[in-house]
Amino acid sequence: MSNCFNQNHCCNNNCGCNRPQKGPKGDQGDIGPRGPKGEPGVRGPRGFDGDQGPVGLTGPMGPTGPMGPTGLTGPMGPKGEDGRTYTGLDAFGGMYNDRTQIYTSFVVNEFFQLSLNSQYVSHNVGYETNTLVIEKDGIYEIDFSFLLSANSTVNISFGLRRNLIPISETVSSQTLTRVTGQGLTIDELIDGHILLSLKQGDKLDFVLRIIGTLPNLLELAIPSNTNANIIIKKLN
Repeated sequence: MSNCFNQNHCCNNNCGCNRPQKGPKGDQGDIGPRGPKGEPGVRGPRGFDGDQGPVGLTGPMGPTGPMGPTGLTGPMGPKGEDGRTYTGLDAFGGMYNDRTQIYTSFVVNEFFQLSLNSQYVSHNVGYETNTLVIEKDGIYEIDFSFLLSANSTVNISFGLRRNLIPISETVSSQTLTRVTGQGLTIDELIDGHILLSLKQGDKLDFVLRIIGTLPNLLELAIPSNTNANIIIKKLN
């Protein structure tokens, strides 16, 4: 079968030699838009550890921890030197009150106890509330005093008790007289002194009572500072 094409023309229109021919390659077009992000790849192996960094600044001090358990008891120390022999009084002591005392409730002719809220230096003398306790038998010198005023003229009786029984040698009476034009009587210093034989266990306190007529709305006042006291000294 002969080729219908020659170098001058096609021999018929159906041979296809009259179709467009591929031209030369054109210039490269512009870069298209960036495609979507692809899926992450497989994680690579861990790299080598880096060098240790410098030491950071010291942080603030934390709170104190709980107290630990008590340690074992240490060994006993050496014996101390013997004390000096006491050569003074065999027994002494006392009590006093240094605060204001106000009394407003009374039963006529019945003793009530005065407050003694502090103690003097003592030796072989014990203490209970407002009370001295004798710890050694003997003859004792006893001094007592108190300062008293009232808002009305009134008769009073005062003294010491031993085991809640008034000591007759110390009981005395006095009239407090209200000063004209003033709301109170003059402060009266009431005191006493006695030598008395006492036994171990005896208890001493200081008492006061209203005698005769009880004035209306009576107030008795013992002022501040050392306003009432008992002092005892064993003499033998």
